[in-house]
Amino acid sequence: MTYEIQLINSQEKLLLDKNVYDYLASDPELTEIDFLNTLEVNSKGTVVFKQRWKEEDGSYIFETTYLHKLIADKFLPRKRNNQILAFRNGNQLDCRLENMEYRNRLIAKWN
Repeated sequence: MTYEIQLINSQEKLLLDKNVYDYLASDPELTEIDFLNTLEVNSKGTVVFKQRWKEEDGSYIFETTYLHKLIADKFLPRKRNNQILAFRNGNQLDCRLENMEYRNRLIAKWN
């Protein structure tokens, strides 16, 4: 089963597998920050979650979580450390496990 998630800054939708959706929807830390309902696409077409915290001096700390990296770290085995994550069909909004794979950097450059 595939879930479609509406992004907050785009008309396009994110695609997730059921088991990935279930994990994101049930993880206590992610539900506390309303992770699934505040995903957005950045200028490079990647789905991200952005947080900011105000410091005592009035400055802000910003943190960006890349959804595809979070999913890959949890669900995809990596064979070597020098591999990069790639999307088989080129669509970065398709974060289904069947569409993501680790590739050798040289092969990823060719594609």
